[in-house]
Amino acid sequence: SLMTEYGLSKRQIEVAKLVVQGFTNIEISEKLFINENTVKQHVNKIYKKCQVPNRWSLMSLYSQ
Repeated sequence: SLMTEYGLSKRQIEVAKLVVQGFTNIEISEKLFINENTVKQHVNKIYKKCQVPNRWSLMSLYSQ
């Protein structure tokens, strides 16, 4: 998949999939039993690795 092409960790892929499904950082933190700040760190690393600025760009990248 596109996600693995960008060298995302398993956890980053989990987070990315939830972001793409439209979940908020708080919802993701609850689903994965991690701190919201940890989710934010994952999301920022995902953006950097995928070279996108935001959720919408990640969604369009993921749907290609």
